[in-house]
Amino acid sequence: MKLISASHLASVYVLLLVVGFPAKAIDNAPRDNQQKPDGQVQGPEEFWEIEVSDKNVSFNLLPSDLDQDYVVWKLPSTGKAAPWQLIRWSKEGDSIVLRSTAGRDAELSSDWETGAAVVAKFPARSLVNGRYQVNVTRLFRAAYPSGWGHEEVSASIALRFDPPKMFPRNAVLTTSRRHARSSVEASMRWNFVRLPGIRMETKKLLPRSAFMHPGFLEAWPFGDIKDGQQEVVQRWRIDGQKLSGEAAKQASSIVVYLAPSTPERWKPWVKKGVESWNEAFLAAGLGTPIAAVDALSVGGWDYDDLRNSALCWGEREACGWNIFDPRTGEILQAQIHSTDQSLPSLLPRYLVNMAALDPRAAEETLPDDLLGSLVRQVAAHEIGHLLGLKDGTYGTFSYSTEQLRDRSWLESNRFSPSIMNYARFNYVAQPEDNVPVPSLLQGIGSADRFWIRWGYSKSDSSAELDALWNSKSLYRYRRTDSRVKGPYDGIETPGVSDPVAGAQLGWKNVERSIALISNREISSSDPDIAELVGPKALYDAAFQQWVNMNRQVVSLIGGKMLDPSLNSIGEPESVRESGVSLVPSDQQRAAIRHLCTGFFKKVPDLLVKGNFLRRSGLTTSAAEEKIRLAREQMYGLSIAERSRIEVLRDVGTNRPNAERDFGTYDLLRELRECVVR
Repeated sequence: MKLISASHLASVYVLLLVVGFPAKAIDNAPRDNQQKPDGQVQGPEEFWEIEVSDKNVSFNLLPSDLDQDYVVWKLPSTGKAAPWQLIRWSKEGDSIVLRSTAGRDAELSSDWETGAAVVAKFPARSLVNGRYQVNVTRLFRAAYPSGWGHEEVSASIALRFDPPKMFPRNAVLTTSRRHARSSVEASMRWNFVRLPGIRMETKKLLPRSAFMHPGFLEAWPFGDIKDGQQEVVQRWRIDGQKLSGEAAKQASSIVVYLAPSTPERWKPWVKKGVESWNEAFLAAGLGTPIAAVDALSVGGWDYDDLRNSALCWGEREACGWNIFDPRTGEILQAQIHSTDQSLPSLLPRYLVNMAALDPRAAEETLPDDLLGSLVRQVAAHEIGHLLGLKDGTYGTFSYSTEQLRDRSWLESNRFSPSIMNYARFNYVAQPEDNVPVPSLLQGIGSADRFWIRWGYSKSDSSAELDALWNSKSLYRYRRTDSRVKGPYDGIETPGVSDPVAGAQLGWKNVERSIALISNREISSSDPDIAELVGPKALYDAAFQQWVNMNRQVVSLIGGKMLDPSLNSIGEPESVRESGVSLVPSDQQRAAIRHLCTGFFKKVPDLLVKGNFLRRSGLTTSAAEEKIRLAREQMYGLSIAERSRIEVLRDVGTNRPNAERDFGTYDLLRELRECVVR
């Protein structure tokens, strides 16, 4: 299809507003670098025409547009995208009929149109070019289910249609509305998407699965499935045939574009993070389906083009489509943003934790390979979401402190089971362990390889994967807000099997690192980087690390441990509690005693006095106030959390070994001197 320049496209849009000339699909993004797998081809790469004139809008449908499945999203100028709506056009006699679904069960049926409701009928006005002209203006004023709106737009509200954006597989139309007595306009973007003509094979979502499902992101809080709910895994369509050797080097079927705003300096590192997931696919025998491509290599780049899945750098208003096939869960377009926060969120923390272990962190000028490795780590985490995986805790409490200090073990296993964990850095390793730098940062782990195999491989039976699931707790996924409290919640920590020892080893590294960096100015070729690691930022990072390490220790108190002999990934929510046991009482006592001596009674000297505090600009009284507030929050929101107390309260009434278990009496006795004054 002939390319049209941006200036010419702009002139076409002006004509649309003036005379109502129809906008046609423009293939403004060559895709020679993207090979679509069999079945994903959507038919003729031409979308229906959208004609805008004054206060009206018409869809000009080809006969080939009829009896096809489409989905429409709306994205308001503020807030999250609204749920999707599945639609289908058909011709019945002299009318064009619009049908839509009502509910998830209908969308998942083999032919949802059978039970779909007729939401509108239009006279079938034929055009000379063989299309049917349908004036759909009233659908943008109507409330669901009569149209694709979710609220009625009254006659007193002026509705304006902007020029449409047309692409081969989707069209985006922006509407603006303003009340007659107001100067404030609210806009809405409507994204109409043609669904694949050949449906992807679905995979049933099970309760303990780490994968998202259609609707997971649209619900708040995130909508995990309920007992008995039928749902499908949200994933990409890739070649599921097992490959090996040269055959594994297949053409990419998941192209992730590095957004145009991505700084040139960091593009190689972002690309490494994106493509690191090929390791998990290759281990599952699925080749290397992921490729990172610079969006600047695509003519006429546009975030609204369905073909453009992207890892964004900022640009939160433009980036953010999450488009999938509601019938199958097939991801059609995914855009993730937060990579731009890699260095602001991680760099100060890395320096105060790891300068004693990573010689680069102690250099006067921070090298790009250190900074880039942090960008790579965050990019890899975000791509996990793009592939369908949720945040949570994957296999934490599986690794010992000894393993995280063993360089040969780390080379094979990495220090965290999953890049999706908020484990951040291996601060458990000590300088004398001589752990190589790559083993200090997160990468694709054992749990990641398991879940990619579970979600994408067609050849593995559920029995095989259940056996693997039950062989180790390493592959277990738990949401961070799960009812099962315990040491699995390794937020901002490696989540080792002994959090007390992990905190003690970690703080040794903080003290060593600060001794190396606290008396010098850290510079960078980029002033913005230097600003991130000023004295105040380093102090705040060290303070927060002290809190995070101790919060992980708190998780032992009243904590529950998952039994590795659970029956199935498909075990429903209602029986999850049956496979757990309390953290041993000696570990709970060790945890509370550590908190008494290392958090509630005593504070590390570097946080309350000395050069590190002075350089931060904080006074001693200001530091003491931060500590007081942190202690109150740790006690009120963590230790005395209702669900934790309920677990401890039940000890003595429901357990046969109550005299040896740790209950509320034991907790209060231990806390009496160090917290309750």
